[in-house]
Amino acid sequence: MRSNPNIKPALLDSILTTFRKVVEALARSNRGHISRCFDCHYDIAFQQAYDAVNFAVKVQGSLLDADWPEELLAMPQGAAVTIQSRTIFKGLRVRAGLHVFDGAFPKLDPLL
Repeated sequence: MRSNPNIKPALLDSILTTFRKVVEALARSNRGHISRCFDCHYDIAFQQAYDAVNFAVKVQGSLLDADWPEELLAMPQGAAVTIQSRTIFKGLRVRAGLHVFDGAFPKLDPLL
């Protein structure tokens, strides 16, 4: 999470707790395996690309519906953004990146 001097430690803890609950619950329900978790970054493995994309879309929707602290929603970077009566952002903004691995490892010959 980008450093912001306006976010007090207790508020940051609350934000990260909400984020982690959403991500971890959806990872399990979409057949994901959490391989690494950093402060607010996850590496989650899926056997099928469909499950990964479905997970990423569900995370975005679930974060819109999450119960964010009022202090976050009062900040410009956490306030709701509405376009044509549809809320497109509210609370923590996140992004998801997908990487595809075909399962083939390169030959591990030190002479090559």
